[in-house]
Amino acid sequence: MNIKMHISRLVLPSLVVLAFGTAAFAEKKEVRVANGLTAGQFIRNCESQGGEIDDSTQGEGVSCTLSNGTNIDCSFGPKDTYCEVTTPRSSVPTRTIKGLLGDSTVQAMK
Repeated sequence: MNIKMHISRLVLPSLVVLAFGTAAFAEKKEVRVANGLTAGQFIRNCESQGGEIDDSTQGEGVSCTLSNGTNIDCSFGPKDTYCEVTTPRSSVPTRTIKGLLGDSTVQAMK
């Protein structure tokens, strides 16, 4: 067996595994609008799901990070709350989002 064939037998499978492996770690982001959600409600909801709160960001934002890797960054306005939801999976866990944000709608990202 020549050296080129030997290397291709090692490299090609590694590249295939690498390509599929990185696709598995792709994250998904979406913006959701939660009507009437207050910072206090969001913090309580996050903590009740075992999440960690980070309110050290400048302005009126609060971030919640859950143990499953889902991160929700919310900005609270007088009427609506805008939240960017980032999850390490290809789909956002609906039950988790409902528990954190209540009734919310997905807004198209620009």
